[in-house]
Amino acid sequence: MGERKLLRTTIYRHVKNYYSNVYCGRLSPSVEITSGISLARTLGYASDFLEQLNLYNFPFEKIYPCGSVVDYIDVCTPMRILNLGSGVGLDGLYVLHKAGKRRSSVEVVNLDVVYSILKKGRQWSNNFLTLNFSKLKWVCGNGYMLPFVDNSFKYVLINGSFNLFENKELLLREVRRVMLRGGFVLIADILANESVPIYIRHNLDAWVWNMAGALSFEKIKEVCCKVGFGMVSLLDAQEIINSLFYRAILRIGF
Repeated sequence: MGERKLLRTTIYRHVKNYYSNVYCGRLSPSVEITSGISLARTLGYASDFLEQLNLYNFPFEKIYPCGSVVDYIDVCTPMRILNLGSGVGLDGLYVLHKAGKRRSSVEVVNLDVVYSILKKGRQWSNNFLTLNFSKLKWVCGNGYMLPFVDNSFKYVLINGSFNLFENKELLLREVRRVMLRGGFVLIADILANESVPIYIRHNLDAWVWNMAGALSFEKIKEVCCKVGFGMVSLLDAQEIINSLFYRAILRIGF
C-alpha cells in the first residue's frame, strides 16, 4: 500500500471509529465546540423548523453542521439530493421542510459511513411519518466510492464533512460522477487562510474536528478545476475562528 493511500485509510478509520463512539455515547468530543439546537440557531436554520423538531425530541445532541447549506437550494422542481456525511439527517429534514407542499417531488438520500447514526435518524423519522418525512432514504456508504449510478443527483450537500476526507480530489471525482449536469455541490466547512501546519495535519483528532483537512479557497478551486468543475463560488464566510481558520459555504458546479 502506498504512503498516501495508507494515510487516507488511517484517517478514514480513525474518523469513522471516533464518530461511532461519540454518537453511541462512549466518547466525549476532544475539543470544546458548540453543538445541538443552539448551534443550528447560530448557523441560521429556520426557527419554526427547529422548534418543530424539538417538539418531537429530535436528537440535536448528535448534530455537528458548519452552515445552513439548504438555504441555497432551489426546490421548485422535482429532484434528488444527496446529503453526504449526513449524520442523523438534519439537512435532509430541512430540505423537505423548505420544499413545503412540493416535498412529494423531492427525494433526499442521507449517506454516512457510521451505521449507528443512520439507524437513529431513520428510527426517529419513521416514528413521525405524520411530519411527511417519508421521502428520506438512508444509505451506509463511503464518500470515496459512492454506491450510486452516474448522473443521479441535482444537488450534493456536504455539511461539516468535507474536511474529514484526506483526498479531496478522489472525493470530488466521485461527487461529480453522480451529479447531473447543471447540478451543484454545496459545502459548509472550515477553510484555511494558508497551508495548515504539519503538526496539525499529523494530529488524527484534528482531522475529526475539520482542522487538519482544511484547505484555502484557492486550493479548493484548484482541485475542483482538476476534476472538471468549472465554477466555484464563496457564498458566505460566516465566522472567523482564529488567524488561520474561518467557516464558509461554497457552491461548486459544472
